[in-house]
Amino acid sequence: MNRFVVAAVACAMSAHAFAGNPAKGKAAKIDLNGNWTSEKCESMPNGQGGEMYFTRTFPMTDKEWKIDFTVFGDKDCSQALFTLDVVGDWELRGKSKAVKGAHNAWFGFKTRTLTAKSEGAVGFMNKGSFCGKADWKVGEAVDIHTTGCAQIGAKPVAECKGEHDLVKLDGGKWFLGDRSGNMCKKGGYPTKLYPIALVKK
Repeated sequence: MNRFVVAAVACAMSAHAFAGNPAKGKAAKIDLNGNWTSEKCESMPNGQGGEMYFTRTFPMTDKEWKIDFTVFGDKDCSQALFTLDVVGDWELRGKSKAVKGAHNAWFGFKTRTLTAKSEGAVGFMNKGSFCGKADWKVGEAVDIHTTGCAQIGAKPVAECKGEHDLVKLDGGKWFLGDRSGNMCKKGGYPTKLYPIALVKK
């Protein structure tokens, strides 16, 4: 998936649940159960000389991760363009050797849908046959799980069944891994954290 989209992929765990195969056989205990969101409108380079604005929202349980990743057309995140929704299972896979205090984690994909949020976005998406589709409609969730979507870098599930990431809690904030590597490949865990955290609301 495109790096700005996969930045959205994450995991959660109940304070009383254990997951994965942590180092030295000890079960890690990380409380991420609940609803985590961006503290404010986030941004990153869009690869075309400009900025892309977005928010991330994660309603998490002890066994399943979800994300609502919404891209906006303005720096105040008031003009929504489209939303990527992802659902999957997850597990911890031991302590990170590269990042102190972080754990490696696997986030599988069960479903992935893309939803246009404005008429302007629909016009742009239809003009370019976004994700191979030419009849986008505002508010209609389109399944991209099997086929993927080249425009946002989402690979078909046959090529990427999920991603390897990092999980770290620090001072009540949740950090994920840096998105610069190929997180689909076996052992493709990031070696540093994504600098912007999520907060629980």
